[in-house]
Amino acid sequence: MIYSETIETKNGQKIPLYSNGHPAHSKYNPSNEKLNLPEGFTGCVICAGIAGSFHIAGIIDRPEITRIIAVEADEQSLEFAKSLESTKKIASISKIVMCSTNTLFQTIKQNYLPALHGNICFTSLFSWEKENPDLTKNIQDITRNALQEVSRDYSVQAHFGLLWQRNIFLNLRQLSTRETQPGNSFDTKLTAAVIAAGPTLDKGIERISRNRDKYFIIATDTAYQTLIKNKIYCDAVISVDSQRVSSEHFFGCPDSKNGRTHFVFDIASNPLAVKSVLEKGHEIEFVKSHHPLCELALGNSPLKTLSSGGGTVTIACCDWARLSGFSSIELFGADFSYSEGKPYASGTYLDNKFNSNSSRTDSSEKTFAGLMFRTELISKGNNVYSTQILDYYRKTLEQWQNEHSYERKGQILTSKITLQNAKTPAFEFDYDGFVSNWIHMGNLIDDDEESEDSIKIKTALLPYIAWLKKNSKKQLSLKEYFKLAFNSSLRYTK
Repeated sequence: MIYSETIETKNGQKIPLYSNGHPAHSKYNPSNEKLNLPEGFTGCVICAGIAGSFHIAGIIDRPEITRIIAVEADEQSLEFAKSLESTKKIASISKIVMCSTNTLFQTIKQNYLPALHGNICFTSLFSWEKENPDLTKNIQDITRNALQEVSRDYSVQAHFGLLWQRNIFLNLRQLSTRETQPGNSFDTKLTAAVIAAGPTLDKGIERISRNRDKYFIIATDTAYQTLIKNKIYCDAVISVDSQRVSSEHFFGCPDSKNGRTHFVFDIASNPLAVKSVLEKGHEIEFVKSHHPLCELALGNSPLKTLSSGGGTVTIACCDWARLSGFSSIELFGADFSYSEGKPYASGTYLDNKFNSNSSRTDSSEKTFAGLMFRTELISKGNNVYSTQILDYYRKTLEQWQNEHSYERKGQILTSKITLQNAKTPAFEFDYDGFVSNWIHMGNLIDDDEESEDSIKIKTALLPYIAWLKKNSKKQLSLKEYFKLAFNSSLRYTK
């Protein structure tokens, strides 16, 4: 802990002392202390140092400050600061979030929403930074890393926000027409073969075919067509992509008379993909995403929630295998790199699309190269290249492995912790009831007082608002964005 005790100031207020006896605030009138913020700043403030909170109290009532994330050195220092009466006075205000250095990364990710809170800046209590220069630098580094994650998430929201909102409503309707989710039992003694569509899958196909009886095959949507063309039957197929082009993976889906496959769709997946599979007689399982609209609609439902590591379907396949009780996973085509002179395995939809449009002056190789070189490449040696986003996916897979206690040797992941096959119990989703409640909450958007329901619906609309802010020709007020996003949702609720 960085504090020792408290002393009384000249005007009768209590302030904490650092471990070396130096005061954290003015000994005369700490209430006059102000944080150093950029002139005209509007948005979220991250403040290093809580101490007696006098500096935070000085900005908390300013309407242009949308959120304050205040961080202390460690848990003991945080509890000490929160025990002071001056901190207790502001701790319950919804605008402020307090945390320790250890939890700062997750606190920023969970509490700073760019579409809602706007800009962000870093500041500190002057005495705190002076006493803790190394810790202040560490907090700045954590903040920078967390904001990179937030920025990445926000960019994805700005790109997919419209599709997600549309798809979730349409898939919720589809969910309501089904009385139950399938509760299959799978032979978890087999190795779960997770099939991604990287270039090395071309070499892995023979191994999969030769050892077919040893595997429970879980295909990513991008690899599905490649397996079909090689006459390999899939036990399960996972799709988390919201884009219309993802439905093309399933247009060649064989009839269930030739063998039923268990298809797993994120509730924000493209509805055309779901329709294509159902028309061929296969069973589907919807899974929950972390989209706030999905949380609102299905938060209390028994549907599985898959981790997809920032949006990569390979990790979603691994997580579905884990939840289904598979302790051994073998990866195929999970390259997270470009090799063999192309970005994908043979037989994927991109392979078909590029080859069908190929000509002497515009060959498939030229198109593949255009896809590979659209961002800066990182050489891995042996004619293998990666990108920043592919490296990010690789790292998130490693994080997933560590989080769920999977040890990796080559392409095989093994866990000593085996979950029982998580069957989804029978349940019935009341779509009409959800829509009725949605409309009721939408009527609260104009309320100046934040009720629990108005906060829920505003949070659910934020990804779409990120898309609106990127694509709107003129800037609107936040309330206008909320109205526009809500009114747009009503197109899918009829």
